Amino acid sequence: MVEMEFGDVLSGVTPGPSGSRLRDYTGVDDSNPASLVSPAGLAASEDIHSLYKGAGADFGKMATFCATPLRLAGAGDEAWDPNNQEGLELDQLSLQRILAEVKIYKKVWGKRRPVVASMAPLADTSGGDDERWKALSRSEQMRIAKARHRPQMEAMASAGVKILICEAFRYTSEAEVVAQLAKELGFRALLVSFEADLKGIPDPQAGGIGFADMKRVLQVAAGEGVAVGVGVNCVGVNLVNSLWSEDPNLKLDAVYVNSVKTLDSRLKTRLVTLLRIPEDKKTQSERDELDLILVRSQTSTTEFVNFIKDAIRRRVSVIGGCCGTGYAEVEVASLLLARAKRRRLRT
Repeated sequence: MVEMEFGDVLSGVTPGPSGSRLRDYTGVDDSNPASLVSPAGLAASEDIHSLYKGAGADFGKMATFCATPLRLAGAGDEAWDPNNQEGLELDQLSLQRILAEVKIYKKVWGKRRPVVASMAPLADTSGGDDERWKALSRSEQMRIAKARHRPQMEAMASAGVKILICEAFRYTSEAEVVAQLAKELGFRALLVSFEADLKGIPDPQAGGIGFADMKRVLQVAAGEGVAVGVGVNCVGVNLVNSLWSEDPNLKLDAVYVNSVKTLDSRLKTRLVTLLRIPEDKKTQSERDELDLILVRSQTSTTEFVNFIKDAIRRRVSVIGGCCGTGYAEVEVASLLLARAKRRRLRT
């Protein structure tokens, strides 16, 4: 069997985030599972799918990023015990949401289109969970990841999801487990998109593994029957540009970036504080922190347009916006991609 190219299975402009769009609807709480499966929540989800489609997105993406209580964000100590991972199940509200999202997807995007779902990493990188995850051995990480991702992935596969997009991942061990499960559960394609830093994939246990090598590892884990892609998301334009400057031949299957609107009040205050410190007085830790805040945000429409143009030129399969972006960014990306396709046809 010949390995499939990811771009042959999924390509084009990705929808923006669903969670932040759900907050636009009165009476819908995106942090409350019961609210998300209420009539108001499901109507809002269908409306968001329709608006992204109308803006020019080339495929949908089920609003299932955090649709499981099995994530480790905010979990107690027992959840982090690698020996305490037996008999984990998906709760009924999460299962109900997955089934409802599949129905909405088919209604809006068509029954013949392969269903695409999103999935979050287990650890919350902004809530201190990062350090707890790093403290585990690689085998312990993989044991926890398999036990906690399996219930949601099984439910998605049983409901008819064919393509899984794992977003804002950081750890190669977790990504490898997801690839193994994708093979076992019969997914058609898997995209693992990393919340990269200036050095690339931010996994200290991986020894600076590059994106191309990571893709090879995941393809081996997933087998020939699953098309595997590797990308970058939940970052700023400056970071992507830095990665491409460092390696002009870097091949990414997906890149979608944040907007400056993702900086909450705490980060904005911290950014101002760091900028006020003279450069020669900043510690290395403060420089690193400033870099991280700056590269997670895009600052202007012009930067976004130039980023999309560059991504199209580099033949990135999946492009668009992540946190803080919405229908306008999807429309811009769609128009630029359509124009590029017309130009290619004329040459």
